[in-house]
Amino acid sequence: MEDRFGRRLFKRGHAGVELTSAGQQFLKYAHNIQRQWQQAKQRIELPERFNHTIGLGSQVSFWDSLILKWMPWMRKNAAEIALHVEADYSPSVMRQVSDGLFDIGVMYHPR
Repeated sequence: MEDRFGRRLFKRGHAGVELTSAGQQFLKYAHNIQRQWQQAKQRIELPERFNHTIGLGSQVSFWDSLILKWMPWMRKNAAEIALHVEADYSPSVMRQVSDGLFDIGVMYHPR
């Protein structure tokens, strides 16, 4: 990757490896690439009985009251749709919706 970018991403020494400033800049992209790769892998490896997928990220506090009721409803009414559901905190859910990793984000942000 360093050859492709034409920049050093790592400082290598006897004590180990550290990121250069270019490596620090690339790190956020690397995390997104890794998440997108994982999502693509999950969606491509789905059994053929599923026609579509829905990725839903939920704030942790909604898990018991909303998400655990929604999943069986979806399974009953839309069995051909694969569900990818994760609970996390609002900033992470918002970022993953923004990155296209979740189709739906269920969050509460008080005014």
